[in-house]
Amino acid sequence: LWADARTPGENRGMMFHAPDLVACLVIALACSGIAMSFTQGPVFDSLRAWIMSKNKLLGDLFKCFFCLSHWLAFAGVAIYQPRPLQSMLAADLIVAAFVIVALATLSSGLMFAAFFTAGQFHALRERMMQHQAK
Repeated sequence: LWADARTPGENRGMMFHAPDLVACLVIALACSGIAMSFTQGPVFDSLRAWIMSKNKLLGDLFKCFFCLSHWLAFAGVAIYQPRPLQSMLAADLIVAAFVIVALATLSSGLMFAAFFTAGQFHALRERMMQHQAK
């Protein structure tokens, strides 16, 4: 069921509010992209090493895309305050945060699968080219 727009806090049961669900999706994709870039990207190797040298706990956070996506989701919810259920404020924000984490995790998993497949294809192509050169 998709509810029409209504004022925050107006409860008509467990109806979903489409604009806020779309906001959750957009925030989740941003969280996934940021988390994957910071935790896996070679561009950020030196930044991760510097953070690790300053604070091991924070450094560990920047090595785990799943961990970092939680904090990014909480920040996104604090800034944009999506209310997908249009229920009690606290419940809405908690639900939004974990919907965002779940979607970000799914997106990151798809990225991992794509990168892994591309890496295997590249390695196979390199082996074939070396074999042909012999």
